[in-house]
Amino acid sequence: MLLLNIENRDIIKGIYKEKEPRLEDLTLREVSIITGLDVRLIVKFVTRDLPESLPIKWKATNVNCVQFVIECVDVKLKIVDIIDECQHIKLDIYNEIDGKTVIFRDVFEKVVLALEVKWIYVRSIVGYTDGYEF
Repeated sequence: MLLLNIENRDIIKGIYKEKEPRLEDLTLREVSIITGLDVRLIVKFVTRDLPESLPIKWKATNVNCVQFVIECVDVKLKIVDIIDECQHIKLDIYNEIDGKTVIFRDVFEKVVLALEVKWIYVRSIVGYTDGYEF
């Protein structure tokens, strides 16, 4: 589902190949709103769903987490109900006629962030080692 909705999906395919990362059990680390002509939202989240074949650099450093930073462009915020760092989050992205609907839900299916966007881009994907257990 992520690959179908991201404008620059080749970045994800370059790391995950044919496997698509699961968008469940995420940790929502940071949300930034940038105002201007087109409101943008930067979302940083972490998953432990690793690619089947780790990049060589990731193998060498025993990577166990992947951090995604995505940018949503031309945003209309619908719901913002975030308290501290949100863990065990599920991300759903739906194609609409004029854009996409992005919804982050917690473990109880409560919507913590919902927005309508025109485009979604991956800004970065970084693998790292985290000793903290989710």
